Amino acid sequence: MAWKLRWYIVGVIWVFVQTFACFPGLGLQKNIFGLDTNWTGSILVLTFNLGDMVSKFATSYPIFHNDRLNTGLIMLRNVFLVTFILMQTNEDIPVLTSSAFKLVHMFVFAFLNGLCSTICMIMASSAADDREKETAGFIMPFPLFFGIMLGSLISIGMSKIPAGY
Repeated sequence: MAWKLRWYIVGVIWVFVQTFACFPGLGLQKNIFGLDTNWTGSILVLTFNLGDMVSKFATSYPIFHNDRLNTGLIMLRNVFLVTFILMQTNEDIPVLTSSAFKLVHMFVFAFLNGLCSTICMIMASSAADDREKETAGFIMPFPLFFGIMLGSLISIGMSKIPAGY
């Protein structure tokens, strides 16, 4: 059965590696709208939570229950690894230093986090045979935990990237 779930398992792991490698480590290091660090962190965490919550509602639409679409979105999320690093290290690109861009960027990042991870979880149990659905539901939290752990370890190194070098 695990062979049937392999791409969903890999998908969940990679989504959370991407997420925790970038957020909160890199995501909260630059201030927005000239606010201090505390307000910036609160606003960006709120934006992340709103994007994640909206995506949970979006998963109720069958249009998103598509393996190819979900795989494409997970691969597209690799762009966020680059943009988070560029926002941290490069002050020369005006778009990346814009506070409005940072908010929209965080919302889309969070939306795709919630959408891709939830769709992987839903589709994994759908891919299993009827007598294996419960086992699939039992197995899928382990890749989630592993992705969170691996992403958190990577974020330690990512958060050490110096600003503006």
